[in-house]
Amino acid sequence: MHVNGEREVKVIGYALLIAGLVCLAGLLLSGRCGQYEHTGSTSGVRAATDGTMADIKQQQQAVTSQIDAARRRINDAGQAVERADEAIGNSKTALSDANSSLKNAESLLQQTQQSYQALERQLEAERTEQNRQNKKAYRKGWLNGFCIGCCSGLAVALFK
Repeated sequence: MHVNGEREVKVIGYALLIAGLVCLAGLLLSGRCGQYEHTGSTSGVRAATDGTMADIKQQQQAVTSQIDAARRRINDAGQAVERADEAIGNSKTALSDANSSLKNAESLLQQTQQSYQALERQLEAERTEQNRQNKKAYRKGWLNGFCIGCCSGLAVALFK
């Protein structure tokens, strides 16, 4: 990259060099280079000088407008780079947040799986205990019924 303003200085320098060469070429082609003729009227020289000055000013304005356009483009590019840098920073932050959320979700999933497995074990233990209690109650009921039946039969047989 060029140092700030270095390119503009080069462009202006080249423009002045070209303008000088055009003036020199005009003098050489006119055949009056190095000769002085006093004609009493300088209006022709003045007109040529004014025309050349007008050309130089026009070229200078063109170069200035090109420089201004280049500065605007450089400024626009700098702003675009700043916006892109900000967007990258925002993306990094969002990615970091998403990564953190993912880790939290994985941790919660693991805790949920562990809780589910513990509940399954507890439920199985409760079912086993309930089956054992049901069998015990069934045996008691059967034994009570058998005993009552036998006693009733014996009482009927004794009191008849």
